Amino acid sequence: MRFFLIVFFFIISVINLFSQSNYLPLNNVEISRYENILYSNSTIHTSIKPYFYRDIKTVIDSFKKNDTLKNIIKTINLINIKTDKSNLTINPVLSLGSNFTTKQFYYYLSYGASLNSNITKQLSININFYKNTYTFSDDTRSFIDSTLIIPHNGTFLNKKNGRYNFLTTTGYISYSPSKYFNFQLGRDKNFFGDGYRSLQLSDNSNYNPFLKGSVKVWKVKYTIIYSLLKDVNTNINYNNLQKKYDVVHYLSWNVNKRLNFNLFETVVWNNGDSIYTRGYDVNYLNPIIFFRPVEYSVGSPDNVLMGGGLKLRIFKNTHLYGQFILDEFKLAEIKAKTGWWANKYGYNAGLKTFNFLNIKNLYLQVEYNYTRPFIYSHNTSLECYGSYSQPLAHPLGANFTEFIAIVRYNMPRLIIEAKLLNAKYGTNKDSINVGQNIHLPNQINTNIYGNYTHQGDLHNSLISDINISYLLNKDMHFYFNAGIRNYHLVSDDEKQKTTIIFLGFKTNLYNYNGFY
Repeated sequence: MRFFLIVFFFIISVINLFSQSNYLPLNNVEISRYENILYSNSTIHTSIKPYFYRDIKTVIDSFKKNDTLKNIIKTINLINIKTDKSNLTINPVLSLGSNFTTKQFYYYLSYGASLNSNITKQLSININFYKNTYTFSDDTRSFIDSTLIIPHNGTFLNKKNGRYNFLTTTGYISYSPSKYFNFQLGRDKNFFGDGYRSLQLSDNSNYNPFLKGSVKVWKVKYTIIYSLLKDVNTNINYNNLQKKYDVVHYLSWNVNKRLNFNLFETVVWNNGDSIYTRGYDVNYLNPIIFFRPVEYSVGSPDNVLMGGGLKLRIFKNTHLYGQFILDEFKLAEIKAKTGWWANKYGYNAGLKTFNFLNIKNLYLQVEYNYTRPFIYSHNTSLECYGSYSQPLAHPLGANFTEFIAIVRYNMPRLIIEAKLLNAKYGTNKDSINVGQNIHLPNQINTNIYGNYTHQGDLHNSLISDINISYLLNKDMHFYFNAGIRNYHLVSDDEKQKTTIIFLGFKTNLYNYNGFY
């Protein structure tokens, strides 16, 4: 962390402080303002997020020409220094609000600063630093106290009177040597997929240091990410974070104006233990080779996942999309229908339509997600597809099905969204690992045969919420937010029903994911 900050500030101090080498915030509310025109343009690879500004500049500029916000909200930055070749903006980061039920009251407070600097035509810098104070529900506190991890974030500084204090530091250096290439060094999150969820890589876990390279030629965009992760070692100490590594390859091909195909692969490996330190495996540095042959060449100790996806425009404003993720399988076991534990795969399928029912700016999305038990897990938690006690893909881990429906109406300042999430998942029962918790070693207390999705202690959760976001400052991504959420959970052992009212002010630099 200190290394990244030193590099950022060193560059600022020695180089004259505009380019298109920066990225848009990975936030669903912010993206929803542009999503209709992004999906109408066949040159954009919509499944790769956050969006690289240079790739979508033409679309964003055309949007701004017709954006009534330019006449409603003036450009307001705390500090804004511009020259003919460069610029520097510094804005406050502020989020303040509360969530309350008839029995409990929770609040959150985040404050800090965001710096964006465009240096020459090839180089950009982004730094976000803010301190957070949160209170949480009983269920979330139970997770935090057992893992010492804040959901969707990392470790916390301290806990006082039920208040958790933690820091968030993100940012990147982005360099584009030509119009075809971009390199990014930073600490942030990435997302692959066109859905609300991703079964390949999502923003569910903590921010992680990474080096990302991308090349865009013709109709193809290829991205590779080298990441440093930290995770618990469930074999030794559930609260002991250790290093692990992850490399991701993602290829997106816009076949024509209607169809996109994409391919995904990733490998996770352990840094080693007190006896043997493996470190970074140079075999995985090759940016184009498939991981499976490399994995076999080094003795097959690592966790390799592969997948693919597509997006198909079926009408002018309607798109079908889907993903498939494969961990392990044996065709003979699938044909035998024995429920073998190592047949590990998942998929999602969805539809999103803009100007639904011919109503301008009305958006509809429906999505279905499915995973088999034990997918993403491995021999130990230090090879599972997770980081900071959280999955790198879907927040439920594995062994679940989920249905999602979203209706959203966008106005210049106001965004109104209604959302429904229904999930079924099985958790451990009678000390048997049923494959939902991806951090548990997948061959300990596991049934070899007879496994099926939802096995174990069945949970059926239903979440419905209405959310209103009112834009106060578009340059600071600053919104007033209010809404109501109903949460209903039924399991073999308990029933919960909660209504939560929430309101506050938020700087939308990332997604405020709820805890399932």
